[in-house]
Amino acid sequence: MFWSLIATLLAGLAGAGIAMLLNRATGRRLPKWITPVFAGGFMLAATIGQEYGWFGSARATMGDVTVIQTREQQAWWQPWTYLRPFTRGFVAYDPAETVEIGADSGIYVVQMQVMERWQPAIVLPVLIDCGAGARAEITDEVSFSEDGTIAGAEWLTVAGDDPILSSVCGGEAADET
Repeated sequence: MFWSLIATLLAGLAGAGIAMLLNRATGRRLPKWITPVFAGGFMLAATIGQEYGWFGSARATMGDVTVIQTREQQAWWQPWTYLRPFTRGFVAYDPAETVEIGADSGIYVVQMQVMERWQPAIVLPVLIDCGAGARAEITDEVSFSEDGTIAGAEWLTVAGDDPILSSVCGGEAADET
């Protein structure tokens, strides 16, 4: 957030500088209000650019992850978002880090990464049971035995079109056919 503020302030200074150069180049014939309008316009453009560029930048730093779901934002104080909403947050996981609990068990441990603009990243370890269509968060109460039995998990049965379940188990279903 600090660097976004610095970038916005620098954009304002650049806009004011360009307005002053244009004013000098035209022999000081431009109206006096041109400098603050240019500064504000450049600051607004920098802010909008940062909003729309955040998802791509955040996604690029994460490596080879699969984005499961995005959260877009529209707000009345940002009228340009009604033309094209920007991505404010997303949920992703790395398929390379997905581990099956036991051989052919159909139960996977997945590190879900929840990213939100202006918030720290959250990593949630989640159990996915592809056969039962359920998922559970791995908490301190969950324990694993050597044979792959899971105890203490609070399973949540989800619909077949659940984005997390279909993303993690989608490849498994394709492999079986």
